[in-house]
Amino acid sequence: METESSVENCKRLSKQVLMHLSLMAKLFILISFRFTLTDNKMERELGTINEGKNGLDNDYTLFESGKVIREYDRHIYPGGQNRKQEYLASDLPNDIKTKLLEKVQQSDIGLAKELLNI
Repeated sequence: METESSVENCKRLSKQVLMHLSLMAKLFILISFRFTLTDNKMERELGTINEGKNGLDNDYTLFESGKVIREYDRHIYPGGQNRKQEYLASDLPNDIKTKLLEKVQQSDIGLAKELLNI
């Protein structure tokens, strides 16, 4: 009887270990590739730049879908911070496109050029 419970305990522990390993593998993937939750779905980030000045944020993040999210501060007073604006990558000014392209990993350069129309 005790052998059966030991076997059951081993099986239970094995399942727990496999579950934890699976979670660790998923976490590693999320850490290895930058993902962001936008519109209730995970999107892979290709590159981010910060154009902020004088303590005000002005960040642009390019996603593999072609979407660009600009997160910025209009001013330091209440209501002027943490604003978001969404663009299509092809609609950005050329200087922003060029800076974003410089931040993209080599393996994603082709996709980024296509999305940015460069």
